Amino acid sequence: MNFVKKSLSKWISGAIILVIGILCIVAGATNSASGAASDAISVVSGIIALVLGVAELTAAIMPSAMARKSFVIPALSGAILIALGICFIVSKMVAYIITLFIVIAPYLFIVIGALVLVDTIVNIIRIAKAKLVKKNLTPFIIAIVVSVAAIVIGALCVGSNPVISGNVQMIVFGIMLVFVALFVVLITFVKMPDTVVAFIKVKDKE
Repeated sequence: MNFVKKSLSKWISGAIILVIGILCIVAGATNSASGAASDAISVVSGIIALVLGVAELTAAIMPSAMARKSFVIPALSGAILIALGICFIVSKMVAYIITLFIVIAPYLFIVIGALVLVDTIVNIIRIAKAKLVKKNLTPFIIAIVVSVAAIVIGALCVGSNPVISGNVQMIVFGIMLVFVALFVVLITFVKMPDTVVAFIKVKDKE
C-alpha cells in the first residue's frame, strides 16, 4: 500500500505524459488539427483525464476520511483532472493545446536537456573521486543520451525554417513523450542510485 501511495503521483504523471504523446502522434499522423479526428482525440483524452481524476480523488479522500482529516488539499489534483476531462469533452480544445505545446516544446527540450546534461556531468565528476562511476554507469548513460537527444531534436525544431517541421515535428515530440512517460513509470519499479548521496557517504567514512 505504501508503494502505491508513493508511486501514484508518478504513475498519474506518466499516464498524462503518455496521453499527450499519443495525441501528438495521432494528430501528426492523421494530419488533423480540426474536424472529426480532432473531436475524437478530445473526447478520448477527456475520458482518460476523468478516469485518472476519479482514481486520484478516491485515493485521496478515503485515507483522509478514515483519519478524519480534511481531504481538500490531497484531492485537489484529482479535482483538477476531472475538471480538465469535462472541459476536453465539452469544448474539444485538445487540438489547440497540442498545437500550443508543439510551439513551446522545442525550447523546453533544449533548456531541460541542457540542465540534465550539466547535472549529470557534475555528478560524474563528484563521484569519480569516490570511484563509484562504474556502479552508476547505466543511469549516467541513459541521462546523457536522453538529454543530448532532447537538445538535438529541440534545436532541429526551432527557427523560421526548422529542419523538423509540421506534422513530422508533432510525431517526433509524441514519440519522445511516450519514452519519457515509460521512464517516469519505470523509475517507480527500478531503484535509481542517488549518486550525490553515495558520494557524501563515502566522504563521511573517510
